[in-house]
Amino acid sequence: MPAEAKGNPEGYLFPATYPVTSRSTPGTVLSYMVRTARRNLATRAVAEGGKTHGMTPYQTATLAGIVQAEAESRADMGKVARVVHNRLARSMPLQMDSTLNYALNRRTVDTKLSDTRIDSPFNTYERQGLPPTPIDSPGLEAMAAAVAPTPSREMRGGGPGPASTIGGLPMRGTGGRAVKWLWKTKAKAKAKNGTPDAGPPQAQPPDGQGAGGQEPDSQGTDTTTPATEAERAAARAELEARGRLIARWGGDAPAWREWLARSPIGVDLLVWWFDEADLTHLVGPERYTERLGELLSLAAPRDVAALRLGCNRRVDRACATPEVCSLDPLPVPDGETPRHRGWEPGACTSFIDLWTPHEIRVEFTPDDRHNATLLLRGGPGDALLWVDGVPVARGEWLDDGGHWQDGRYFVLRLGGPFDHPSQGHSEIGQYLYDIVSLLVYDAELRRAHVFVPADDEPWKEPVVDVRDGTGYVYADKAARDAGVTAREFALQPPGTG
Repeated sequence: MPAEAKGNPEGYLFPATYPVTSRSTPGTVLSYMVRTARRNLATRAVAEGGKTHGMTPYQTATLAGIVQAEAESRADMGKVARVVHNRLARSMPLQMDSTLNYALNRRTVDTKLSDTRIDSPFNTYERQGLPPTPIDSPGLEAMAAAVAPTPSREMRGGGPGPASTIGGLPMRGTGGRAVKWLWKTKAKAKAKNGTPDAGPPQAQPPDGQGAGGQEPDSQGTDTTTPATEAERAAARAELEARGRLIARWGGDAPAWREWLARSPIGVDLLVWWFDEADLTHLVGPERYTERLGELLSLAAPRDVAALRLGCNRRVDRACATPEVCSLDPLPVPDGETPRHRGWEPGACTSFIDLWTPHEIRVEFTPDDRHNATLLLRGGPGDALLWVDGVPVARGEWLDDGGHWQDGRYFVLRLGGPFDHPSQGHSEIGQYLYDIVSLLVYDAELRRAHVFVPADDEPWKEPVVDVRDGTGYVYADKAARDAGVTAREFALQPPGTG
């Protein structure tokens, strides 16, 4: 939270659709909402627009909160914002019923004279300027209106009728009726004292200026230049586009736009991931899953991060922005090489899905050249393995502990022979058997090597080494340390037959 907020999240609970899982807590959701609000307030259109009006981001949030609370519709937000700006420019009290409602913890358009006399910093009838904190949590449209208000000179509510208005604009509880009623009360008092009254106060721009500090022309009309109008329209369109992205893909989606614009697979993956229900209905669950595995295995690390999967540094939390990992680097012990050194600094080498039925595991080589994607789908008996867009294994009791070796070979344990003399269930139950086979997939040649133990080979934790163009399989680490080889296989260099 900004220091001005003093820990109060009011105004920063950004209205959007947020992912909520079994691991979510009220605190994580609130943090997500606040982070989304701060990111939108920091966008170029909002931040620079606020500076144009001499507002800090917190003041922008405060004014946008009034707009959110007052306007009846999205189309009215710019007009509401203009009235607020014009009153501030004339050092007039804002006289907004919404701020009184906030102080009195209510929602009503029936503001009484006694309400306007309450002792509260949110009583904008008696106090000038913005209230001390936001009174509502503004969305993108309200933020856009706050920094790019509709050109107008309106400063007050004056429309008759059951709803208060600003220049004929219907609003939820502005001080229109209260101002008019107060004027009548003062007029009666003046008449009793023999002082004539000229009528309700008329809105006047600052001397020699039109609304927003612009020079009026000889006709007294607004002289906003087309360029300024174009800039306002562009800023509003930008924020509306961000709103659509957030509504569909979550509050962090806009942060990934620059990356997705140059990613060959990222947008396709994003659409396939978020449109699962419709696409499954269209092509069937099996085809959906196959295509998902293919797209994931063709993706770059940041494509997968944009889906908001957990990474090897934050298994239970998704990446917030493309830069988050580079801002929080993983410590590397002395004498060890970094876990990741690809051409996209900050992206992780592995991702994990703890929330969907697909149970996705994605492992990249340190240079990001190869990608192994495993979809466990509830258990290794139904698992799918894809490497670089190629289906490698399916339903063979695939383990979820696969790893890359020498930046080329993906090593994964499979279920061993069911009739092996030493076969039995492992300590983790039926998820994996005691005796396992071994899959070594050569990503350069797209060739799979599968090694199955003989009856006299009780492979429980087999390992692989690659030296001088030859692969060596050992029953376990102790056998490797002792130099007892179980299998050898030749590894051809890329480009050979």
